[in-house]
Amino acid sequence: MTTFVSYSAFDKDKVERLIDDLRAHGVDVWFDQDDLLVGDDLEAKIEVAIMAAKKIIICVSKSFNEKPPTSWVKVELSIAHQRETTEGKNYIVPVRLDRGATIPDEIAKRVYADISSQEKWKMNLPRLVKALKATSPP
Repeated sequence: MTTFVSYSAFDKDKVERLIDDLRAHGVDVWFDQDDLLVGDDLEAKIEVAIMAAKKIIICVSKSFNEKPPTSWVKVELSIAHQRETTEGKNYIVPVRLDRGATIPDEIAKRVYADISSQEKWKMNLPRLVKALKATSPP
């Protein structure tokens, strides 16, 4: 089972920690830093990964909220949301990285994993792992 992780580059350190924790709990993660090779067609490879993923984590942060609609992280959300609409299933799992981050309208009614503090990280990481390992989309 592969989980695609979408994030703003400004959040890379926190996302790398999240990915390490997810992998330590047996979650198979598609991460651009590991899975994109020099010379790859960036747009095509990302779209293929999103369409093949069992789950799609959208890491929401203040940086995410400030990005323009044409940024990669917003394009990834758009592709994932379009896939959900087309297939009639929920694949997107929102993760809030910092306090004050607003969950986008497309996924605002979803339960999200808040890992914005160490306490919330400890409390919500197990819930996130359970959601990612579920056999059907959330």
